[in-house]
Amino acid sequence: MPADLGYNQQLDGDADKLGKGRGSRKTADNLAAIAEYEGNLADRLSDEDRKRMAEEAVREYEHDEKSREDWLQGVDRAIKNARQKPEKKNYPFEGASNIKYPLLTTAMNQFGARAYGAVTRSDQPMVCKVVGEDPKGLKAKRADRLSRFGNYQLMYMMDEWDSGTDKLLHMLPVMGAGFRKGYWRADMGRPTLEFTSAKDVVVPNDAPSFDRAPRMTQPTPMYPYEIDRLIGSGKWLNHKRDYEGQKDQDTQKACIYLEQVRYYDLDGDGMMEPYIATVSKDEPELVRLEAAFWANSIRFNSIDGNVETIMRESPWIDYSFLPDIEGSVYGMGFGQLLESLGAAINTAMNQIFDAAHRQNAGGGFISQGLRLRGGEVRIKPAEFLNVNVPG
Repeated sequence: MPADLGYNQQLDGDADKLGKGRGSRKTADNLAAIAEYEGNLADRLSDEDRKRMAEEAVREYEHDEKSREDWLQGVDRAIKNARQKPEKKNYPFEGASNIKYPLLTTAMNQFGARAYGAVTRSDQPMVCKVVGEDPKGLKAKRADRLSRFGNYQLMYMMDEWDSGTDKLLHMLPVMGAGFRKGYWRADMGRPTLEFTSAKDVVVPNDAPSFDRAPRMTQPTPMYPYEIDRLIGSGKWLNHKRDYEGQKDQDTQKACIYLEQVRYYDLDGDGMMEPYIATVSKDEPELVRLEAAFWANSIRFNSIDGNVETIMRESPWIDYSFLPDIEGSVYGMGFGQLLESLGAAINTAMNQIFDAAHRQNAGGGFISQGLRLRGGEVRIKPAEFLNVNVPG
């Protein structure tokens, strides 16, 4: 592990430090050391570099968030329609009907219910397939062992997987996209697959795919006790906490941190490497930096043996319901496809109810010259009475 890392430092001919140029063998050794480093890379950087990297991460996150505004507004409308939240309506008159036909809700529940059974397959969601010849059946036996172990992990060890699958399959047809975050939980001694709403994973909207996106950001609220615990354990750098100015309001007010999978050129060889940066949003500070690649993720050129590329190991698994016809990296769901049809059904249905309400309630003008006999007057449906009133 290099003793000091200079952010975007330039090669100055120091072959002993970084090798002879971009992607050299010496650089590959340094990258392997970075990948295997288990600590916080941020403590190897200067204050100036950390500040620059944090501001860059926050600025580009805000740019990515703005790029997906149209998609986000469509998702918000879809969620609102799926929830059928009652709202007061004052047109064409106060208290007018505002019934929402459960078109999207029904489609969501039908897809979720059918897909859940197909995915979970009772308690056998994982099946390993044998590829190639297997005359002695050794591959089949190994596939069976892997299947049984994988199914045990998913169904009985990873408590979040089953409930996360149910959420994913119900939200996917509404929003068009969804995510799972896979990582190792050291405190539990097992891997975890957490469902995350597509609203909470920010990617440049014009990216051709999630695999090629230059950044993927998850804004995460962190409570003061969690922040202090991470700092105390050495996982985060000690930094100015946003909640310190909120002691008179809410001592446990959450602060927003950005966990961003992105590229930096830490070793200064001209080739960017993938990292996971954790940044305080309101007071931009880099609190943690770790490699998003392994030593075996480094690919070498077969001709000269230099580093050709570094494969990014992203924790995110993306799911799309349908490809977006406008080219958005996020998928398209029933929320977008049925929006116009649902609005037409709601309008027609509410107009029928409003017309019936007005017809039943009656109302109109009464002439001051109208003379009726005293006492109670009963009128049967479809009956007309003669009254003494000028035309």
